[in-house]
Amino acid sequence: MNTQNILSIYQLIEKPDLDKHEDVQWWMLRAEEDLFCALFLVRHARGYLPLNNICYLLHQSLEKWLKIYLAMNGSEFEFTHDLGYLLNVATRLDLSFHTIYCMLAPHGEVILDKRASSRNMRYGAGNGLDEALDTLIRANFHTRRKVKRFLKVEVL
Repeated sequence: MNTQNILSIYQLIEKPDLDKHEDVQWWMLRAEEDLFCALFLVRHARGYLPLNNICYLLHQSLEKWLKIYLAMNGSEFEFTHDLGYLLNVATRLDLSFHTIYCMLAPHGEVILDKRASSRNMRYGAGNGLDEALDTLIRANFHTRRKVKRFLKVEVL
């Protein structure tokens, strides 16, 4: 992996630069990769569903889509993995993000709680992930569609 790409992502997070189209594209590819790897694991599980890894990837994807949206709006936001916080900031820019927040709210302790970081999901600290799985998938696709429409990128 090119270290220059990694640095450009962190620069985008810290200081959104609307002229850095290649940074946004790179970050979008990573969000897509996380989402579609999670879906691959769900669809091809045979007798064992690696739920923690799947939810970790879905959390990462959703987090990336939200950060892309916030950065491209020129919004200032904390560097965090807290989906509740990121969705609240996004909702201040576009009220329709509240729908995604409400979709995830029934699974708040698992997904939206500040302690429900992707790291906790990854290493098995998230109880209730099985009930949250479908919601995380739907939230990802809703957010992905919103961000791509905002950026005027074709949604496949």
